[in-house]
Amino acid sequence: MELQGQPVEVDLTRLPSPHQHIALVPQRDLLESLATAAQTERTFRLLRSSEVTGLLGGDDGSSVSTRRPARVPARR
Repeated sequence: MELQGQPVEVDLTRLPSPHQHIALVPQRDLLESLATAAQTERTFRLLRSSEVTGLLGGDDGSSVSTRRPARVPARR
């Protein structure tokens, strides 16, 4: 493995898994993959550019309170 062009030795033998490696995936690709997979769930709804303001969980499921920012006018 290299870090800023310099070789780096990494010991992965203590990972708590039978697979002694780490997969590196760009965050946007991982999030898009999760969102795509979650769309098969009946109760899934993706809200982008939103802030979570509360969580409520119970035996019958969970709910999330959100707040969306006011639209900012486009710059000219």
